[in-house]
Amino acid sequence: APRDRRGHGVAATIAALVATGEPVLVVAACEERRAAQFDGVLGGFALCAWHQLERDPGLLAAHRHLVVLDPPAAAAQEALAAASGPGWTTHWASGEAELRFSLEVLQHDHTIDGGARALYASLRDEPGLSFDALLRGPAASPRTATQAGRQLRVLADLGLVELDRAARAIRLLPAAPTALERSATHRALSARFAEGRRWLTGATAAAA
Repeated sequence: APRDRRGHGVAATIAALVATGEPVLVVAACEERRAAQFDGVLGGFALCAWHQLERDPGLLAAHRHLVVLDPPAAAAQEALAAASGPGWTTHWASGEAELRFSLEVLQHDHTIDGGARALYASLRDEPGLSFDALLRGPAASPRTATQAGRQLRVLADLGLVELDRAARAIRLLPAAPTALERSATHRALSARFAEGRRWLTGATAAAA
């Protein structure tokens, strides 16, 4: 059965499970940002983001323990973690700080209007930038891989860019002024942001 470890300290919960020698998977709102926070401080476990676990639930089969570090932003994500199977046990460890982090990541990854415009401006005004530098963005506020991919999809939806995956290149296309809301990706992200915010500020917030 799932185990409620909220209020017992996230780091202590993870460290205790790692000490058992059994494989541990920690699920977070943003894998990249959490990995940077844990680097040199806490280790010995696998780390993934909620969207990765949704895409590949088979990750659970390779681990004995699933630690919910950051609360899920959708009912489907919560159901996935709540379904402790014969091969693993879910440990709910998130608290108020992790709830705030999930809300921050949700907004960061789904509210992409400014980021998409900035990416387009970089393509237009800085043609010498490498593919990786374009996607990474400014050093002061780098894009995550998820965010960069979503911004690119929005621009592609609007017919503003063409992506050559083999050559790792992005080409600007001749285009007239348009509105981000015309992008199906943008509309889907906006709807998911609204749904996730309702979820995180509702029952999930009460549990945290």
